[in-house]
Amino acid sequence: YDGTRPSKDMFDDPETPCDKIKKFGESQKTKDLMNNLKNETKSDREKGYTLKDNSGTLNENYFEGTPGENYMDVDVSDGVNAIIHSHYTGLLSIFSPDDIFVIAAAYKGGYIKDTQNFVLGVVTDSGTQYYMVIDDLQKFSTFSDQVLINGFNIYKNMYKRLGKISENNSPALNEYNFLNYLDKNNTGLKILEGSEDMNT
Repeated sequence: YDGTRPSKDMFDDPETPCDKIKKFGESQKTKDLMNNLKNETKSDREKGYTLKDNSGTLNENYFEGTPGENYMDVDVSDGVNAIIHSHYTGLLSIFSPDDIFVIAAAYKGGYIKDTQNFVLGVVTDSGTQYYMVIDDLQKFSTFSDQVLINGFNIYKNMYKRLGKISENNSPALNEYNFLNYLDKNNTGLKILEGSEDMNT
């Protein structure tokens, strides 16, 4: 011991997932858009927004998918701080393999502007609403390599087989299985369930 006092920062806990959603997930703009998307869950297509911080102002870009498809193409080439979207009637009550594939590709492409505060949000016709954050960047980076290495179709089959996540499951069972999937596969991701009004 050299007599110097250690920095307080050495003992601080790292940010929790709740801390990570404060900047973009708890923005009034994001909450309003998530609530707007709830009205779109009876649609025949996925709808959503990318959000990008521009000197303290969160600007959104709107996207929508093709009728009857369970995905939508999202342009992240300009960089994103958050992606939020809806799952319409008949789609999963939780994040889909497409959702995870998109953020893995966005991260590996260098399009996530702030990994510490990035938020992926979903609202579903099952009455669920979730945010997902990158909780452990090293684990997520390794996991992203594994997701992308064989392409989407192989990953989608692995996700359904390993995760036991299905449109036929109850929302509670899908949530339970998804949490287990995130943990057992060292994804580095965490989810938070939103209240109905997205205020907590």
